[in-house]
Amino acid sequence: TTGHPRRAATRRPNVVAPAGWDASISHSGSVVAVAVTDAGRVGVDVEAIDDERVIVGDVVNELVDVVCTPHERAAVHDHAALLSVWCRKEAVLKATGEGLRRAMTELVVTAPHAPAGLVALDGSPAGDARWTLTDLKIAGHAGAVAVAVNAQRLHATVDCTIIDADRTDASLVLNPAKEPTWPN
Repeated sequence: TTGHPRRAATRRPNVVAPAGWDASISHSGSVVAVAVTDAGRVGVDVEAIDDERVIVGDVVNELVDVVCTPHERAAVHDHAALLSVWCRKEAVLKATGEGLRRAMTELVVTAPHAPAGLVALDGSPAGDARWTLTDLKIAGHAGAVAVAVNAQRLHATVDCTIIDADRTDASLVLNPAKEPTWPN
């Protein structure tokens, strides 16, 4: 069955779908990402890197202070790195249902050049068993998908559809045990 968007009590938009399924939507520039899974709560975020709103100088420094913990700041040297950290964190915050109402500095993620991972949430180690965090590789964009994996699941598989109005659409299936794969 297909669902329709509605707003949850957490103010998190969600899709009315069969029990046990969750979905998240994000867009930036010409790209829309939709992530769907039955493994737990899901969040997806995409941000255009080459957008005309590219920020420089003091504005980047101010954003780094709002987004990054002191440890993360050391690895953020450019706009793309900042957006990588931002997308990872916003994907997690979408999955928790809190969104940007929660301070991004309350989460710690891996460095932008390292494989995506949630290091700590609320000052506690996040552990790989509960969270799956994967970067999306989209030309000119940073992106990430996070799943708060249900306790009874050993892993999460997420169907993430990327639609780019400037190109063709494609569907990416994410399985953290393997590299992301694009169906042929």
